[in-house]
Amino acid sequence: MYFFPYGGWGYFPPLSANWYELAERVAPGFVVDVNTSIPLTTWGGVVFQVKKRRRSDEGLQRNLLAAALGSVRGLRLAMVVDEDVNIWYPEELMWALITRVNPGVDMVNGIGGRGQAYQPSERQAAGASNISAYEGGLGIDATVPFDSKERFTRAKFAVDKVDFTKWFTAEEISTMRAQQRDYFRWMGETGYF
Repeated sequence: MYFFPYGGWGYFPPLSANWYELAERVAPGFVVDVNTSIPLTTWGGVVFQVKKRRRSDEGLQRNLLAAALGSVRGLRLAMVVDEDVNIWYPEELMWALITRVNPGVDMVNGIGGRGQAYQPSERQAAGASNISAYEGGLGIDATVPFDSKERFTRAKFAVDKVDFTKWFTAEEISTMRAQQRDYFRWMGETGYF
């Protein structure tokens, strides 16, 4: 098992590489990173981090969602976020959901079909037939429109303006940082909340 440097979710790199390869086939150069963390149950979910470089990139996130939901049976969640969202922190993904998703248009349902044995609800739906029925997945476009990026600038504390050495020794600062939990250390480094 591998871990993100800040102690984030464990993930399996070869699986992320598979999703990245799919993304490169759908939209070359569009995807920056891929998260297939353990809570997403291996093939059960994926988060793509993308960078829209030009106006014509708008809509590629929908193509990516359709490709992901249509390529893997049993996929429950596919999410696309912008490059300013850290895909390794659940708090960041929730922030993107809350601030960037219009539930009426940014959520796409995948079509059902044959399912996977690891999904309990699909096993239950199979009943005596023992053939798992895939009910479909959810695709979430949590990106901002290319022409509206300035409206979605994140609020940030001015952490780079504070000089703690005025009040604490280097050893005290090091001790305090060592005692911080991963998420709070990240907040202190980036200024995001």
